[in-house]
Amino acid sequence: SRVYKEYTHNKFVRYFYQKNQGVSAARNLGIMKAKGKYLMFVDADDYILSQALEKNYLNQNKELIIFNVDKRNTSRGKKDVFKLDNDVSIDSLLKTALNDGILNWVWAKLYLTEYVRQNKLTFSPLISTGEDFDYVVNYLKTKPSVLYVDKIIYVYMYNDITGLRRTLNNPMQIINDTTSVWTKRKSLLNYLAINDSFELKNVNEKYLNSLFELLAIFLYYRKYKKLDIKALQQIILSKIEESKINIDELNFKTKFKIYLFKSQKYILIYIYYAQKRIIKKILAMIFNNKLG
Repeated sequence: SRVYKEYTHNKFVRYFYQKNQGVSAARNLGIMKAKGKYLMFVDADDYILSQALEKNYLNQNKELIIFNVDKRNTSRGKKDVFKLDNDVSIDSLLKTALNDGILNWVWAKLYLTEYVRQNKLTFSPLISTGEDFDYVVNYLKTKPSVLYVDKIIYVYMYNDITGLRRTLNNPMQIINDTTSVWTKRKSLLNYLAINDSFELKNVNEKYLNSLFELLAIFLYYRKYKKLDIKALQQIILSKIEESKINIDELNFKTKFKIYLFKSQKYILIYIYYAQKRIIKKILAMIFNNKLG
């Protein structure tokens, strides 16, 4: 906080402190204190390409302005640019939100401050993973006017280790938040009156694959502490049963993962995750050699 206070000597910067209550509470404080025309959310380890932001975008008075995201994985030296199609109708944007990508993040967007407050658009402090997705979907459901700028403004610095620590330290929270995102995506299908079985299958497969990955991570890093694994497996199995997902309708890869999971094929799951890590390291080496 001492470093942040130094910036407050600039008349355009204000600094507020509150006891750590999580990212959602911090953002809500920012929404309450903001005086500018637009709000923009930035994580501490990311940065903005300020030259990409032009006054003419702001002068159009749109209630939501969306830019592209440059995602950089610092663990693997990988870079991806996330962007939208040119169709920025609300229904099209909500359909895009069904898949991982730019509309699952709160960053690289300008939110009209007055509109945010009028519609009481705040973050849920009860969600620790998927809070961005929750906020963006709720924002879009209010049907704001939208401008899409096909230009990178935000650099998202991602590290595999950070996400891994979060998973290992609080698996129950990750399970509940993953389930929350799946529920939200299913409700989106209903909201958009999408009865396409392919879309539903896609949403279900993402959910089950996420749960499988969680068990695989725990197996790999906890080195067969079977009480931990079996307890976690039972919790995830109960989530799968509660979901009432028809496993027979899923693709072979997902069905095979569920089979390994239910049959407690821990060694095979461990090998799967170990091989996945090796492949990631090889790809990172190839990428870094090309850069060199």
